[in-house]
Amino acid sequence: MTLQNAKLNTLSVALDVILTLAMTFGLTIGAVSGAASDHTGEVTDDHARFTVITPTLLRLEFSRDGRFINRRSYFAWHRHVKPPQFKVKKQAGKLVIRTARMELLWRGGNDGLTRRNLSIRFRDGKGNWGTWNPGEKQVGNLGGTLRSLDIHRASDGHWGYHALGGAPRSEATLLCDGLLSRGGWYLLKDRTPLLGNSPHPWIRAGLGQAETDWYFFGYGHNYPLALRDLTTVSGRVPIPPRYMLGSWRSRYWSFTARQIRQLVLEYNAHRFPLDVMVLDMGWHTTPHWGSYNWNHKLFPHPARLLAWLHKQGLHVTINIHPGNGIGPWDSCYRAFCKAMVVPPDGRAVPFQPESREFMRNYLALALRSLQKQGVDFWWLDYAGPSLGWLNKFYFDSVARGDLRGASFSRWGGWGDQRYPVSFSGDAFSRWRVLKFEVPFTIVGGNVGAFYWSNDIGGFVAGPTPELFTRWVQFGVLSPVFRTHASLVPIGNHRRPWYYGQHAEHAMRVAYDLRSRLFPYIYTCAWSAWKNSLPLVRPLYLEHPYSPEAYTHPEEYFFGRSLLVSPIVSRGNGPADIASTNMWFPKGLWWNLLTHTSVRGSSSHRIFATLDQIPVFARGGVPLPMQRCTMRMAESPPNPLVVCVFPGPDGHSNFYEDDGITTGYRHGQYATTRLAYIHRGPETVEVQIGPTLGSYKGQADTRGLEIRLPVTARPAEVRVNGHSLAAAPLGDPGFSYNPVHLTTQVNLAPISIRKKTTIDITFQAPERMRSLLAIIVNEGQIITCALAGTAGNQDTWKAQLQEIHFRLNVLRALAADSGPGTSATKQLTKFNALRSQVSAITAALPKVHGDASRIARQVLLQKIPTRGK
Repeated sequence: MTLQNAKLNTLSVALDVILTLAMTFGLTIGAVSGAASDHTGEVTDDHARFTVITPTLLRLEFSRDGRFINRRSYFAWHRHVKPPQFKVKKQAGKLVIRTARMELLWRGGNDGLTRRNLSIRFRDGKGNWGTWNPGEKQVGNLGGTLRSLDIHRASDGHWGYHALGGAPRSEATLLCDGLLSRGGWYLLKDRTPLLGNSPHPWIRAGLGQAETDWYFFGYGHNYPLALRDLTTVSGRVPIPPRYMLGSWRSRYWSFTARQIRQLVLEYNAHRFPLDVMVLDMGWHTTPHWGSYNWNHKLFPHPARLLAWLHKQGLHVTINIHPGNGIGPWDSCYRAFCKAMVVPPDGRAVPFQPESREFMRNYLALALRSLQKQGVDFWWLDYAGPSLGWLNKFYFDSVARGDLRGASFSRWGGWGDQRYPVSFSGDAFSRWRVLKFEVPFTIVGGNVGAFYWSNDIGGFVAGPTPELFTRWVQFGVLSPVFRTHASLVPIGNHRRPWYYGQHAEHAMRVAYDLRSRLFPYIYTCAWSAWKNSLPLVRPLYLEHPYSPEAYTHPEEYFFGRSLLVSPIVSRGNGPADIASTNMWFPKGLWWNLLTHTSVRGSSSHRIFATLDQIPVFARGGVPLPMQRCTMRMAESPPNPLVVCVFPGPDGHSNFYEDDGITTGYRHGQYATTRLAYIHRGPETVEVQIGPTLGSYKGQADTRGLEIRLPVTARPAEVRVNGHSLAAAPLGDPGFSYNPVHLTTQVNLAPISIRKKTTIDITFQAPERMRSLLAIIVNEGQIITCALAGTAGNQDTWKAQLQEIHFRLNVLRALAADSGPGTSATKQLTKFNALRSQVSAITAALPKVHGDASRIARQVLLQKIPTRGK
């Protein structure tokens, strides 16, 4: 970083701090005057009305008859937000409104809001002013989303499912604009339906929109601030029921009740976690897609099946298509006609989503009986009119009593972030589709769509074992993990154990990773609600001034502490070795699966065999985790697993609540602070708690499991000042795994209200421990090369195996060196060993075949030249 950039970044941080304080505490920027309302932030001037919502968000209205809209819209859920302090001045026919970050100049007139009479200046993060005028074209928009992937066709004809005859569209033109832009501003023209003003408003059918109703966001490069502004006016993104963030199983297929039971037992037998069972079209009678009657040939006793699934710890959603209305094929038809006062003449009662009477009867007569039998939430498989409004309706129908609402539907447009989860629609099983779905999911957060669910594996056609595995790896590191497939009978079953042992093992690694990370994922869901930050975050959200953050569209932060770049292309050789180019921000980053490390502020080519995923954790930041479980979302973890890779001092939070009620909105939740602190060259300290807050069903005690990968052997472990004895792995005490170089501390259940401090003193000093990371990296290179050459008997393969053995010997020496021992000899040996590896690499014979070529490529590109 240059001195100039450093100064600019410092200035940016200072400005953001000052302006955040202004927003938070309402610092007066000047005396309020003119026609401003102290309570609504409104300033009216003839035919125009301007509303200050936040220092970086203004509502702009124009009405020739002087009447303005005060009712809610589907987008603008919060009309009456307490405004920040601002200054109003009117002089010589000009109106000026100033906030901490913006200045609006209005010259008046009867021609609407035009560039001749309106301009807005806004600050960027570096203190510079930018100017916007109506009609200005957006430049540098970072992308949004679309209603459904299946209504579009890619340029190769294999994009969506329902629009194969439509005009092809490239990835560049597929997405609409989002809120975030490198230009630092966005103008949202609110055309969403108007609602009533009651606490539970209904859509107001037939009401026209205002002449002009715009929202100007002037955030500069403070992208998180823009997302907070969005939820300020449009509503927060709620935490879904905990089970919705687990593992889903879905397929468009007419399963019987017996087959559903068998499927659950197979997941258990093959040790693949499962939390949600999706029943697609086959659950109801056909040929009517909109039927609400169980198909009793397939499900003779549906309530019994649902009760059995619940007993297994699973939740259930069923597919519904409401567009056909209520017809004679539905058992509730006569009762529905009576309620609607229409004759039961054999004609369907048309679906009327904007009719309060129709929807009230629809809920009472068609949906409630299914809920009483055990259906937990609805899969609205519909993309017609009033979609956003329907998402709200189905979400609210699940929110009975204090239960959280739940929705599973296509994206309903601006404001739909209040009703997660969204699914992207039917798409083909192609590498190109997987490659697109990654950035598609990432930029969804730019419009508030924080919870995307893609059809993992693709919907149409059957993926190869490799493609399905890579799709699963992306799925487990995305907000909602749901496999799905169409009716195609061959190769479309989506059971991981049907794709061969190689793929099955790789997918089990991925499923287990999701299960182990679940406490971290759920904590991220809390952050999404509290801070308006998506689970999947584009790099530029955290690093807006780094050019590299805009040039890696398939790389993202998964929460704050994980960096992910899924493999989206075919691999080579018997191990399916593939690669991705990743940019690493400043810091030390560790691969969760291989334990290799990368120093940030640089780009690296990351190689991965089929069972490896490019997912990296921040060094020094504790990750709240759990032991792998078949029902990952069933309850808060006990024991709580805290995993910390080597790095600087760091901290994080672990969040928990009851998982299913809205109590979290009223303070009924708990957080636990996790910290990692260096106490000298040989000692680190991990601090847990105390836990703050409470909720119904909270446990008073909890076991703890501390995992410190890539460490030397511990010499002593102390808990709250008392020495802890060594013990077998998993028993109370501390242990060391020399194969994985992992120190583990297990503590019996203790009070969550007391702070727990664990001090670990290692046998090797910090300098020697840093050598372990280098050895692990070099060993992974050779392991990857050997995996890519399985079955090849070239001489150099044996040499690589010998070097690998010697690396392991050196690793053991480094792990067991006593405190204060000189590392000179070990470093000398390592440098000599590295020279041997480089020499063998240079001498690799030019043999044919993918295996040898990939091994040589891996070694040539990955072995760095390191000094001491």
